[in-house]
Amino acid sequence: MISGEGPRPEYPRPRLRRPDWINLNGEWEFGAGSRPAFDRHIVVPFCAESQLSGIGEIPGDVVWYRRRFDAPKAERLALHFGAVDYRATVWVNDRELARHEGGHTPFSVDVTEALRARDNVLVVRAEDTLEDKTVPRGKQFWGRRPEGIFYTPTTGIWQTVWLEPLPARHIRALRINPDLAAGAVGFELDADGRAELDASLDGEVVGRWSGVSGRGRIGLERVVPWHPGSPRLYELEARLLDPEGKTVDRVQTYLGLRAVETRDGRFWLNGEPFVQRLVLDQGYFPGGLLTAPDDDSLRRDIELAKSLGFNGARKHQ
Repeated sequence: MISGEGPRPEYPRPRLRRPDWINLNGEWEFGAGSRPAFDRHIVVPFCAESQLSGIGEIPGDVVWYRRRFDAPKAERLALHFGAVDYRATVWVNDRELARHEGGHTPFSVDVTEALRARDNVLVVRAEDTLEDKTVPRGKQFWGRRPEGIFYTPTTGIWQTVWLEPLPARHIRALRINPDLAAGAVGFELDADGRAELDASLDGEVVGRWSGVSGRGRIGLERVVPWHPGSPRLYELEARLLDPEGKTVDRVQTYLGLRAVETRDGRFWLNGEPFVQRLVLDQGYFPGGLLTAPDDDSLRRDIELAKSLGFNGARKHQ
């Protein structure tokens, strides 16, 4: 059950990956105003101000989205939003299930109890008052035409919307803390029951752990530091087990081993002085504004910066 079709088909949460997911990006019904209105269409996840949305204009302070979906077979179903600027309210089949405030942070909701097998109706209301300067806005301008150092505002959904089928018992979160000096990876696994974790480098398992979910530590047989000139990454897989030892849930993530500090007026990376040559990256893209058209566009920015001699980026948001 993998759906990576349509706009932004890339897996939306690389730091906690599962094989099954459904992409809800694409054409949605759309409208603006204080009351629900769906008299236009928009291409999600691009904001209405962007050309790639199919609208290309500031829509107003309150916007509405609607689309239908069939529910996959699953014990639980989570609905994820990568980002909605600025205040969001979510309904499924006329049941309000979530409210969220914050235009740059993801949020999720368990929609299982509101589902029917087919033709579920998802509605999202987003409010982003253009002239409200108390709302964190980064480089977004508060007028209808950008001026000076500010750019076109972003209203509503601007990151991927997706569904994730889950087992009743599943891994809720996995937090990791790489420790270069100790050659180990600390972790905290939020789940109920026993679990197994494997750390791999270049396809070879270099560390294992098993026990009751919670805090733990994996010692690594091979210790390879991460560096901008050699960005080596470890893969980490966590498996949640049932009482018989069978895997009921599995997630994957990645990590780099590095140590960062400042002392003696200098920046140090992995125990050595490191001169940062950082490009100022505003994070806007032709056509999509805050939303990159695809992962290749993000990769191109990094490759262009490296080709010009930069070894990092300062994100200006």
